[in-house]
Amino acid sequence: MRIPRPVTVAISSIVLTGGVAKAQALYEPSWESTDKHNASPEWFRDAKFGVYWHWGAFTTPQYGSEWYGRNMYLPDTMERAEHSLRYGPPEEWGYENFIVGAPDLHGHHVQFKPVLASEGGSFDPAALIRIVKASGARFAGPVAEHHDGFSMWDSEVNEWNSVALGPQLDLLKTFACLIRENGMKLLVAMHQAFNTNGFFSGAPRQTDPSLQKLFGQLPKNMSDQLWFDKQREVVDHVQPDIIWNDFSLNSPGWCHGASDYCSIAEGQRLKYLAYYFNRGMDWDKEVLTTYKQFDSGFRDTSAVADYERGGPTDITRPYWLTDDAISASSWSYTDGMTYYNSTQMIHSLLDRVSKNGNMLLNISPTAAGVLPIDQERVLLDIGTYLGRYGESIYSTRAWDIYGEGPNKTGGGGFTAPLLGNSSDVRFTRNKAGNVLYVTILGWPSSGSVSVKSLGGSTLVSMSDLKSIQLLGDKAGMYKDVPGWMQNADALMISLPKRPAASSAYVLKLSFKFNIPVPQLPLGASIFPVADAKGKGVALAEGEFSCVYLTEAGLRPGDIRFLRVSPGAVVTGYANANLTGPSTDYGAGEHTINAGSLNSLAIAQFVINAAEYQPKLATAILLYPSHADAYESHVRSSHTGSCPRTSIEAEVRRLTAAIEDIERHNNGQQEEDYIEPVVERQIPQRTQLADLICPRVTGITPQKTVKHRIRVAELMLALCRYREGTSRYRLRVGIPPPSIVKEEPPELGPLDPFFPFECSKKQRPFCIGDESKSYEQRMGEFCRPAMMMNHVENIQLKGRDPKAKIECFHPTCKSQGLVLEKLERGAITLMYLLMNSFPIPINMSPHNVDAKSQQKRNPEDPEQAGGKEKECKD
Repeated sequence: MRIPRPVTVAISSIVLTGGVAKAQALYEPSWESTDKHNASPEWFRDAKFGVYWHWGAFTTPQYGSEWYGRNMYLPDTMERAEHSLRYGPPEEWGYENFIVGAPDLHGHHVQFKPVLASEGGSFDPAALIRIVKASGARFAGPVAEHHDGFSMWDSEVNEWNSVALGPQLDLLKTFACLIRENGMKLLVAMHQAFNTNGFFSGAPRQTDPSLQKLFGQLPKNMSDQLWFDKQREVVDHVQPDIIWNDFSLNSPGWCHGASDYCSIAEGQRLKYLAYYFNRGMDWDKEVLTTYKQFDSGFRDTSAVADYERGGPTDITRPYWLTDDAISASSWSYTDGMTYYNSTQMIHSLLDRVSKNGNMLLNISPTAAGVLPIDQERVLLDIGTYLGRYGESIYSTRAWDIYGEGPNKTGGGGFTAPLLGNSSDVRFTRNKAGNVLYVTILGWPSSGSVSVKSLGGSTLVSMSDLKSIQLLGDKAGMYKDVPGWMQNADALMISLPKRPAASSAYVLKLSFKFNIPVPQLPLGASIFPVADAKGKGVALAEGEFSCVYLTEAGLRPGDIRFLRVSPGAVVTGYANANLTGPSTDYGAGEHTINAGSLNSLAIAQFVINAAEYQPKLATAILLYPSHADAYESHVRSSHTGSCPRTSIEAEVRRLTAAIEDIERHNNGQQEEDYIEPVVERQIPQRTQLADLICPRVTGITPQKTVKHRIRVAELMLALCRYREGTSRYRLRVGIPPPSIVKEEPPELGPLDPFFPFECSKKQRPFCIGDESKSYEQRMGEFCRPAMMMNHVENIQLKGRDPKAKIECFHPTCKSQGLVLEKLERGAITLMYLLMNSFPIPINMSPHNVDAKSQQKRNPEDPEQAGGKEKECKD
């Protein structure tokens, strides 16, 4: 066996700008610099569909999978058993023999050495690329190196390459030229990171330096350097438009126990990004690179996340990619392998495009370089569909809703492809935003389709609809659809005569101006003008940065109108990445000042009932219009125990208890037993809080809301009574469910919302007398001013209740707590609520002018001037 001579290259002096000399590189090897790169160029978002292929030395046995080289060395695997039968023990007949060539146990020469058709062999790369082109792929390319360490190009840093050994062909360059000749973008797939992180962990330790390189047994620093050297070589060798990277860039736990690192050194990764991006500038073209979505080796600000055999369940941004395989088993060809059918692959493509993604489909040529006819047929079927309905795929964008129907897929990687039916619909839109494509994943036997996402309940108006057309048998052919009707539930469309059979059918809805923006059940819609017109965007529950909103089609600073669904609350942030001053908006319509909303979060208007019921009571008092939304949510989600007695009876009992306390404070209460008043207040508030739970019987929703407001009023009344520690005789109308023992004040609050003492370390929210010095404030406890008249009379003695109050406690200062127009503590309460549970501050029935003004903290790197990442266009 001939072992190739090791190759070493000194690269420490390589200039990161590539072969063209530059005074200063545009990109430096740092995250701050590389994050400025546009992760997904416009051409990539337009392309939608690509093809690549797993083919190399690992295909030679045509058995198991592309991981044959790893599994043949592991105990109790089918690959080891097969290898021993055909070639001998792996320790004696090693993987390197597939590359350099050796006889099997039957005397047959075994080697990965495809022969060109022009030289009498079966390998016809031009024919393969013609089939790929016919599939409708807009980008394509080979696996240039897999985990096995065998490079498919003329490498200067790796002697284990396809020019020096095996085929003695520069396979990467051959494919690259043909792909570009056929008008497709070039993708190069690089999987070698796992080679350096234990792919051959079961193989014997090698003593030959060259075999150490092949088997990934070099020292860590040398392996990481070799990874970069190969990346750099591929960049310069074929100038790829896309470099697709497999896992092990930085994915601890994903190397099957073979590596303590499962990563490439961060410095090498950053060198690669800077080098590739700068070379793209040299070539005057937009390039992109990818990484596995579970791998943290790159960031989605500068690279595209790839889901293996899967994708998200809903629309996801930034733009993403999935790589799927035509086979359910192996990525490389194996004898007897089976395939998914054409419809499954087409439906999967439609689903991924509707969710803001692209699909990269893998094919598996034989060891001789021939594409099996069954795989060719799937590719040609996809090409037929795209040739007919391409306008609803290419150069489109995801709509606000990805689709509807019973059949769904996604949720991460390694999920089965989609197979839909006539009840399933997927949406896309044109770039101009005035054409909506409705793709039905099967022809309905009824001859009509009901599109629920376009029903009147979603606030989608059909008043500007110009036409509905069914895309015909050929590209550019249309059939008018005059019969349609919208009701609250759906847009019902009567279909014309069925066209030629297809895996899916497309309706084209053209509007005079813009596609109407739907109102999602738990979400919000944003618009660039105050009359809710223009190219708006509908958003579901989640967090949306400035970059996300821009990609969705609306510059955040241009948001002028916000429409929030019932049961939802929107928190709007002044800064790009959900930082800085914030404002909460409840259900309804809101006019936004230009430039004031640059990122936002949407959540359910809900709070954990068991933990925050006192807050809910006060919230419902201040915002009774939200009571119904809260009740609806708790009815469906709350599982805690709730009293089933009549709310009226409980209110009467608690009212009597409060009256007893009031009489006691006025000196009118008969002395029955001695107990501090504070002991009565905690259990009374607990019982009042229990009444907020809606799981009661024998009461109408209207009365429920009415009594909830009354309960909240009673809770506030309790909080205003004096908190004494002297003992009085007190008769209470009902026995307390629990007793709060008298404790020294410094022990801190017993209730997170109604504390009766706070130490220095227990001041998450506090308010103090600004007439006092900072030192004085540091030595005193403080609490919300609405708590007790103990606070009002002592801590805020002599203050005007409506005067500006500012807390100088360090915690409050760092959060920029400034409260204006203190009105019996209500504003302080609103501040507390807004920091723990969403409250729309502009919906107070008391017309309280509340503002939550957050000051910038210069010590916070996310808020410090010049350090915050600007939103990309």
